[in-house]
Amino acid sequence: MKWFNSVGLGSIVIGCLTSSALLAQNMSAVAMLAEVKSAVESARVVLDVPYVDNGHARQRLDLYIPKGAKEPVPVVLWVHGGGWSAGSKTRTPAVALLPRGYAVVSVGYRLSQDAKFPAQIDDCQAALKWVR
Repeated sequence: MKWFNSVGLGSIVIGCLTSSALLAQNMSAVAMLAEVKSAVESARVVLDVPYVDNGHARQRLDLYIPKGAKEPVPVVLWVHGGGWSAGSKTRTPAVALLPRGYAVVSVGYRLSQDAKFPAQIDDCQAALKWVR
């Protein structure tokens, strides 16, 4: 927990973000990709952090923290789509929120072929608990 507090994360923002929500400023897909690339390049990125001790390989998360944050910042918890049976925590569109001062936590979870439902919900809850 000491390490987590040292990275400057503050309150947690949980909600439903879609690609269209991130395109709300009438950005083209190409412009959005350029902004996302720039945002990630200007962030502190910590990949594949386990949020369950001795857990499954997919029970990991990626942290994207705005560089130079002088105080704790709000956190967006991103859970990828895929109907619990597909998808990945990589390439989260939520990183477009980095320039707006948000940190992003992109959660990986066990897919339905690895663990029966509701294990996926349990994984998301464990990731949220880790963030808190």
